[in-house]
Amino acid sequence: MLFSWKKRDGLRAIAVCVVQMVLMTRIKNAGLAPLIFLWSAALSAEPSTVRMESRTFPDALVWDSNYTALLAASDGRVYVGLNQHGKGATVAVYDPVTDTMKTLGDMNLIAGQPNVWVEPQSKVHTQIVEGADGSIYFGTHLSAFFKFAKFTSEEAYPGGHWMLYDPRADRVRDLGIARKGNGLLTMTMDPVRNRLYAVTYPQGHFLYYEIDTHRTTDMGQVQNWDAIGRTLAVDDLGRVYGPWGRGRLWRYDPETDTIENLLVQLPGREVGVPIHRAYWETEQTFTAVAHSDDHKLIYFLETGSSNLVEYDPHDGPEGSMRFLAQLSADRYLGKRDVPYAMISFTRGADNVIYYAANSAVGDEEGNPYWGGGMSAGLVTYDLNTGERQDRGLIRTEDERVVVHPNAASAAPDGTIYFVAHVLEPEAEGRGISNLPADLVLEKEPKHKKKLYQRSYTMRLLIYHPQTQGR
Repeated sequence: MLFSWKKRDGLRAIAVCVVQMVLMTRIKNAGLAPLIFLWSAALSAEPSTVRMESRTFPDALVWDSNYTALLAASDGRVYVGLNQHGKGATVAVYDPVTDTMKTLGDMNLIAGQPNVWVEPQSKVHTQIVEGADGSIYFGTHLSAFFKFAKFTSEEAYPGGHWMLYDPRADRVRDLGIARKGNGLLTMTMDPVRNRLYAVTYPQGHFLYYEIDTHRTTDMGQVQNWDAIGRTLAVDDLGRVYGPWGRGRLWRYDPETDTIENLLVQLPGREVGVPIHRAYWETEQTFTAVAHSDDHKLIYFLETGSSNLVEYDPHDGPEGSMRFLAQLSADRYLGKRDVPYAMISFTRGADNVIYYAANSAVGDEEGNPYWGGGMSAGLVTYDLNTGERQDRGLIRTEDERVVVHPNAASAAPDGTIYFVAHVLEPEAEGRGISNLPADLVLEKEPKHKKKLYQRSYTMRLLIYHPQTQGR
């Protein structure tokens, strides 16, 4: 028999009440009446909260999203990709020493696209990476791609651009189009070989750009809709890893200049009912990566379950996978209907994984833990001790609710940075109605779209584990 979410939650609440009554009766009969008060207090306690400092971006009402594009660089400055559907994206630079922020210009104009009828460079979607000399690299991406199929038309997307920011000269340089008609979805770097690696969208081609020779090489298609990867990993030998199929990896070897599909498998679970995204985007692959200091170990966050997996690329010809913990909030542990894993995932200088987890969007409206069904929480995993901890809901210093965390990066000094939406009072933020329809919203049920009408702004969140608890 099938129940609606609300009916199921109601039955769950009744069951909890029954258990509570039984336990309280047994406690009282055992002469432990004082514990009744403690039990009741625990049941009615407010959920834990984690408060983080926040900084708004210049032109706060302009930027609508961010995906993976966040780097706490070695010089202490923080780089953030800011998107604007239908218009030009930018990169913001935050200096924590002076507590100031600036933007690096309109990527649409820097890419030489002043004509509004051409599909714009509206996102910096890739990870932002740092070269050995301190140069900052990133790539541009297309918008809602409502014209993505028109590869031969005049108004089609020209292609994503490799971009370089020189902090010394304070200048952005356009390094050219990576692949015609495709945006740059994800990017990483091998600083030893001085190469950028990327996967394009929508065709899923794997490219590398040799900085010394200014040459792009296209290695062909490596993934499809059933394995859309938002991040790439690089091991200590410079080999690059991405997803294919259901929880498997492909590996690029720069020594042989070849790609092979590996059979090593991410520890899986029974396919569930994903909350928030479509089945074929959620149950197949990993959504985020982190590395050990020496890059000999790689940590994957599995998309459907939020499982944390350690990958040792040197254990056997294909490497080996080891399940560590499930990083969803406590209330989702072991369940199939786990919210879609976000990409706000990083390893700190203290060897702790920090993950800003997503919550259900609409299916659990009445649940107080998630503050009305839409919030984000902080989950950590200590790689030294194996301790996993759900630290509670994330709130800003001005008590605003944090939703949709989309990027994370750890600074050398131990500070952890996140980028997320922060819910604002009506008329003080922006809503989804301010921008063209995105594919994600087009495929959502109508009742869920209403949740996106909440007013929000993008903010940079700042968390200090040393002083705010570990």
